Amino acid sequence: VPVEESATLIRDFSGTLLGAALVVRDVTERRRAERELYKHQLHLEDLVNQRTEKIRQTNAELQAEAEERSRAQKALQRRVEIESLHAGISASFLDLKYDDFDLGVTTALAKIARFLNVESVGFFQVSTDGEALNCTHEWCGEGVSKIADTLQALPMAALPWLSFQLQQGGGLAI
Repeated sequence: VPVEESATLIRDFSGTLLGAALVVRDVTERRRAERELYKHQLHLEDLVNQRTEKIRQTNAELQAEAEERSRAQKALQRRVEIESLHAGISASFLDLKYDDFDLGVTTALAKIARFLNVESVGFFQVSTDGEALNCTHEWCGEGVSKIADTLQALPMAALPWLSFQLQQGGGLAI
């Protein structure tokens, strides 16, 4: 039986030892209660840790989902902006007279440059034999020198990525 004991000496007024008082207490029930309390404490800590981990996982999943939605929203917004630019440029060519074609292309290039935030944009035409590119129109921002004259008869063989895109039916390269 687990016990606790305490002893105290008993003396008279002169200090002579008369005896001792010994108290012995059975602590079986208290120790059992302490063990139970400890087990419950461990169990509660385990539950808190499990729930905390679930909350962390859920937060991480929600964070990832929020980031993905934000990326998707930005991509969609960018797509809407591109479609709007395309529609605006296309509409500007609907009633364009032949004599105003060059100005219309240059205006469209300026809109594209501002949209892309670049200093220069060129419009290229593939030669009739399909072997070269020629810059037919160019827009440059303020302070940027035009170089369209030097961008003539560019060999398609030197631009395999563009050749491939054109063969696949593409026509726009930025």
